Amino acid sequence: MAEPPLFAKQVELDAKQLVASITAAVETVHKRTLEISTAEFESAARIEEQRSEAAKAAADEKQAIADERAMLEAAREKSRVEVQKFSDRVTLQFCQEGQRFITSRRTLCPDPENPDNMLAVIFSGRAPMPIETTDDGAVFIDRDGEHFKHILQYLRQGYVTVDPGSRVAKELAVEAEYYGMGNLTRLLRAQLFDVETVLGPAIVRDREREAEIRAWFQQAVKARESSAAAAAADQSDAASGSGADTEKTSESAAASDAWTPGMHEGLVSIFEEDGVLEDVNEWVPDPMGHQVLMERPHTAAKRHLRMLVHSLESFTRVFNQRQPNVLHRLQAVLQEEPVLIAGGSVLQALTAADGLRLAEHFTNHPDVDIFVCTTSPTEATRIAQRIYFSLAVDDERWVITRGSGVINIEQLTTTDWSASPASVLQQIQVVLRLYDSPAEVLLGFDVDCACLGFDGDRVWALPRALRALKHNINVLNPLHAWPLRASYEYRLCKYALRGYAIAVPGLEQMKIDIGRIAATPLDKSRGLARLLRLVLAITGRHPASAWEPLTTLSSVHPGLKSLFSLVHDALGEHECLNLKFGIGSTYDDEPDALRDKVVIYPSVFNNDVNVVYEAFYRGDVFAVEEFVLMAMFTRTEAWAEINDSPDAELKIPRRLDDAWDRSKRSREAINADEPDREARYYATAST
Repeated sequence: MAEPPLFAKQVELDAKQLVASITAAVETVHKRTLEISTAEFESAARIEEQRSEAAKAAADEKQAIADERAMLEAAREKSRVEVQKFSDRVTLQFCQEGQRFITSRRTLCPDPENPDNMLAVIFSGRAPMPIETTDDGAVFIDRDGEHFKHILQYLRQGYVTVDPGSRVAKELAVEAEYYGMGNLTRLLRAQLFDVETVLGPAIVRDREREAEIRAWFQQAVKARESSAAAAAADQSDAASGSGADTEKTSESAAASDAWTPGMHEGLVSIFEEDGVLEDVNEWVPDPMGHQVLMERPHTAAKRHLRMLVHSLESFTRVFNQRQPNVLHRLQAVLQEEPVLIAGGSVLQALTAADGLRLAEHFTNHPDVDIFVCTTSPTEATRIAQRIYFSLAVDDERWVITRGSGVINIEQLTTTDWSASPASVLQQIQVVLRLYDSPAEVLLGFDVDCACLGFDGDRVWALPRALRALKHNINVLNPLHAWPLRASYEYRLCKYALRGYAIAVPGLEQMKIDIGRIAATPLDKSRGLARLLRLVLAITGRHPASAWEPLTTLSSVHPGLKSLFSLVHDALGEHECLNLKFGIGSTYDDEPDALRDKVVIYPSVFNNDVNVVYEAFYRGDVFAVEEFVLMAMFTRTEAWAEINDSPDAELKIPRRLDDAWDRSKRSREAINADEPDREARYYATAST
């Protein structure tokens, strides 16, 4: 083959050199690019590191400022509390030498935003003129202070211990009027309440009998506490010469045993005692002719109908229709344990069958309240566990919680909760109070028609419950009223919606200041004025349209939610909220119970639904995709936390044995010691 020409060789050489040059240039560029990228990366990393360090420094500085601020706020709050403690103390100097009183601003002015008398105005800082003081700083009152101790007693306790009609009462009324204390003035000038004349001998006799039995139970509690204290003292020091104390304790126990009421003392067995059913089923007007409030107008047309079911079998059938599976699942518990189902669920089963007089008014489903009749907390805990395990069967959705005074056991819907809101099918409450007997349980009920109980064999009633069923009225009794809460008055209105009008013995319309009552906020109302304020709200009538609307009630749905709606529409959001918090339930907790650590919610039910369950606790519906079904391990785990909660921050006893209450006095026992309670209750509404 012939060799390429010289020119071709030169071209090939030049091409190779060009490729080499390009390759070298590319490598140089690539190397330089890598160097630049590395430098940029290192620079970016340094910048990021510097930025992170700056952010951390800023966060540390912010936290330091927050900590310092928190310390300053704590110091300021401590100082404020100390100053408040100091400045809250008030010395009052009256005209006469030595007439000095030391009290607190909070006593004289509990609500600085709404002072309602002269003293409250002065100590709220809203006085229109300077306050005169003595050289040592005491507030000077140009008044005789002889009776001011009674003024202070009223401000502190809500009542005064002076004899009605006495010279002291008349002089004190003048002083109360000077200070602008309208309620106290009305109380002191109120006409004496002749209980026997107003109530009639039958009601007086029943109330005296109840008071006698209630007093025995209170004495029995004191005797047990005294015996327990003596036993503890003997164990701690057997040689301390405690024979005298033991003797005293024995005397106390002997005194309490002088008369011992039976388990069903004062109760009537509705289906066993002759003539009871026939008497209750025959409606007759109230023989005392008491003024009634909230009487449903169309009930008169049905007074010829029976009031109660025919028999115990009919009672259990209606109970099972309204509260499915409760009696069936608790049958062994009711037969073998000292428990009593009492209250609204028993009333419903007695009166809500088709064709009965008030059946149409009881359409909702009340809670089933269960009471344990034993004095042993350990025994009560065992019984409560048996109740829960009997109700919460496998493959159903049940929730159990423990609050202040109650164990709530609720069955929830088993529908597809992702598609529809959940609701409560049944709610059973085990009341965390120990009772000596069914008699003590029913004596603790405030509204007459609810004083009913079922022990598995018999339906028991107090005589006042039979009277309520016969005449379809609940007779007002200030013994059951709370000083600052509307619980009793609200429950009276609730049962009025169910057909039981409120009978107010001794009520004289001409002596009622209905205009003042209507203008007073509910949370500022007391006694009979508070009841009338609620009645005005529920009937939805203005007081200027005459008294008559108070005595009747238009047809409305009798459910609790409807009652709240009526009150809300009439009173507005603020007053309705005050009412809701002022009612409470007889046993239950506040709506924020979970958040405030006064409810035990077992973790086995899934902690993620705590917020949801709190909404449910407020009475709202809620939606959740999944909820644990009952099984032996879920029941056991849930009960373990109910029995002994691991939550160290609880504001209620962690151990269930410690949560059973036996020592506290009932509202009735407290009110029984207050003088002239009827006159005080009625005086709040008088002109």
